Amino acid sequence: MKFRLGNYGDRAAFTIIELVTVIGIIAVLVGLLVPALSIVRSTAAMVKQKSQFSTIEMGLEAFKADFGMYPPSQSINGDTYQGAQKLAEAMVGQDGLGFHPDSLWQADGYNGAKDLYDFATKDERQDRYLEIDTANVTKLTDIYSDVTMFDTPVESKDSLVLVDTFRKVKHRSSGKQTGMPILYYRANTTGINYLDIYPLFRTDSTTGFTYENNYLFVSNSGPGVPFNPLASHPAGINKQKFYDLIKNDDFPDSYLPYRADSFILHSAGPDGLYGNDDDVFNFDRGR
Repeated sequence: MKFRLGNYGDRAAFTIIELVTVIGIIAVLVGLLVPALSIVRSTAAMVKQKSQFSTIEMGLEAFKADFGMYPPSQSINGDTYQGAQKLAEAMVGQDGLGFHPDSLWQADGYNGAKDLYDFATKDERQDRYLEIDTANVTKLTDIYSDVTMFDTPVESKDSLVLVDTFRKVKHRSSGKQTGMPILYYRANTTGINYLDIYPLFRTDSTTGFTYENNYLFVSNSGPGVPFNPLASHPAGINKQKFYDLIKNDDFPDSYLPYRADSFILHSAGPDGLYGNDDDVFNFDRGR
């Protein structure tokens, strides 16, 4: 029996015009898809950051339930142990082993009688308010190549901070990407002037003016860049810019800030620079 091969010589083929048309359609679809994917990624990153803020907020509420107040954010006599570090201390302790109830909120962890964060005090500590594996905790020395600005007291440069989820900085020990420090400001609920509720500038009878989170907010010029107090920065030492970022747009004339009765959490946002319109807070700005 003989098998006869089919005659494929007359099979229809794509013409050049058809091929060009198909390629054009694919290009249009890709052009539509890429921006959509970018929006999806951006939205997912923002949701992830908001979720982290929610977790920290729950930790802060638990802290307040235990101690009757939120952690302080202001510096003491202008030192460099400020809101971002105090947030980390409250949530996980200065060494990641839990907060000590006798803390005076100083970088050296000393309260005049003993070293509160000596390992021997572990049984005196509170349980961590955040899970250490998911809290995004790191040291300042693991983020910045030069922390000489954090030398008052010297322990400040080794202090822990919570970092955001945008991963704009390379971790100097692991080499992996990590986030920028989350800034923390506690409201002054006794303040009369709304501009003093979250004081980027705070009048201090001893040192004149001190800046809350100054060494993180205005002293660096971007992700991975050494601290430089003279470097230009989008926010600069600019009180007005800070209040523009946190003001409640429902009360534009009074400059009432969002969360005037509690605290603000502040991420540098996708660009890793504080003081820009892409900064992320634990409230939704009406912009």
